[in-house]
Amino acid sequence: MAGRRCKAKTKSGERCRAYTVEGSDYCFVHDPTLAGERVRWRRSGGSKGAKKAALEEAVGVQTSEEVKGLLGRTIELVRSGKMDPSTANAIARLCNLQLKAIRETEYEERLQQLERLTREGK
Repeated sequence: MAGRRCKAKTKSGERCRAYTVEGSDYCFVHDPTLAGERVRWRRSGGSKGAKKAALEEAVGVQTSEEVKGLLGRTIELVRSGKMDPSTANAIARLCNLQLKAIRETEYEERLQQLERLTREGK
């Protein structure tokens, strides 16, 4: 079932708001069967290999469609427990910046086209 929330309680006693890992009732952080995986993620967090893999995944994201594709893949990797949520958060922030840059470039091109048409019309 897609979109289920984790059944674990946080330190403050509230229910965890994260989504569950596929096939589990818990999120990546709280799933007891993923304890070893979490240790591996923490150990590799600063490693060159983990950073390189995340960077290679993001290369070539130049259009809105490519940004959407990257976000979709990132969501699936987090939901399946194959990507650390903090890495996904960084990718999401960068995607947001990329989308703003794409929009700004498109606006600039449209403005230049309008200015050119205005000059030609006079």
